[in-house]
Amino acid sequence: MLNNIKAYCTNNKIKLIIIGIILLTLLKTYLIIESRITLVPDKVYEINTLPNICEKVKAGGFSDIFYKKGKLYLLTDRGPNSDIKFISDKEVRIFYCPDFIPSIYEVDLKEDGGIKVNEQKSINGIAGVPVDENFDCLPISPKGSLLEPKLSGADTESFIIDRKGNYWLGEEYYPSIIKLNKNLEVEKRFAPKNSSIQNPNITYNLPEELNSIQRNYGFSAMAYDGGNHIYVFTQSTLVGDLYGRIIRFNIRTGKPNKVYKYELGENSSVSGAVMYNKNTILTVENRNGINQIRQITLKGKIIKSKNLYPLIGLNKIDNHTKIEGIAYGNKKLYIVNDNDFGMNEDNRIDNFILEFTLK
Repeated sequence: MLNNIKAYCTNNKIKLIIIGIILLTLLKTYLIIESRITLVPDKVYEINTLPNICEKVKAGGFSDIFYKKGKLYLLTDRGPNSDIKFISDKEVRIFYCPDFIPSIYEVDLKEDGGIKVNEQKSINGIAGVPVDENFDCLPISPKGSLLEPKLSGADTESFIIDRKGNYWLGEEYYPSIIKLNKNLEVEKRFAPKNSSIQNPNITYNLPEELNSIQRNYGFSAMAYDGGNHIYVFTQSTLVGDLYGRIIRFNIRTGKPNKVYKYELGENSSVSGAVMYNKNTILTVENRNGINQIRQITLKGKIIKSKNLYPLIGLNKIDNHTKIEGIAYGNKKLYIVNDNDFGMNEDNRIDNFILEFTLK
C-alpha cells in the first residue's frame, strides 16, 4: 500500500515537472516573440535627395525593399499619379510623368542617416500606365489628354531577387508575377487564367479566382524562401470573400503549386512581406488604420497571423504614413514608406527607411 502511494506521488511529481518545463518553454517562446523588435528604430535614413524624374516631381514612390548580400534594393511603383477623379462620368487618374517606367535602386545606408544610390535602372519591357480602364481607370496626362492604356502596363508593388540574380515582381493590375533577368529585362509574365485582357506574351496559369480581386489591389507583397518558392500576397480580400490569398509559386517551373486563404478582414491590407525563417513570414499591414508588423506561420489552408508589433508613435510614422515594404538581413529589419512622389492630398513628401534590431 505504502509503495503504491510512493509510486503514485513520484509519477505525479514527474508529470508536474514535465508540465512545468513545457509551460516555461512556451512562456520563453512567447516572450522572445513579443520582444523581438525594439520599441524604437535604431536609425532613420532619409531618402530626400534624389533627382527629379520629370518636371517638378522628385524620385520616390517606393513600394518595396529587399536585402541581398549587404545591399538594399528599392522598387518604385507605377509612378506619380493622382487620386481617382471624374471627368464626363469617367474615372480617371492624372499621370504626372506619363513616360515614367518603374525602376529599381541599389542603395547603401550612410552613417549620417542618409542613403547613397549606387545604381538606378528602369525596368525594360513594362509601362506604368494601366492595362485597361477596367483594371484601374483611364490614365490622362497633366494637360488632360487621354493616355493610351498598354498591355505591358504594370503597377509594381513587390519584388525579390532570387539566388541566381533574377528579379521577380508582383504587380497589382492583372494581378501578375513578372520575371526579370539580371539586366532588368522582362523574360516572363504570369497572370490569372481566363483574364478579361489577353496578351500573347503572358502565361495565364495563376488561379482564376484572382480575377475577382478589387481593381488594382493585386500582388502587393512577396516573400522568398531562398530556394524555388516565392509567396505572393494579394493586398486585400477577394471581392465577396472574407479572405485574402497567398500564392506559393515555383520560380523554377513557373507554376503556382499551393494557395492559402489569409484571414485579413474588411478594413485591412498587406503591403510587404519577408521570409524570417523556414516557416515564418513577417508582414507589414494596415489593420483598421494602424500600421503593424505581423507574423505568419505557413501551416494549414487558412492562415492566421498575430500582431507582432504595432507601428504607432514612432518617429516618422503616423496614421497617414504608407508603409510599403519590409526586408530582413544581418539581424536587422528594414521598412520603407511610399511618399507617392509627393503627389498626394496628405502632402507626404518624406521618404525614409527605418532600421530595427531583431533580438
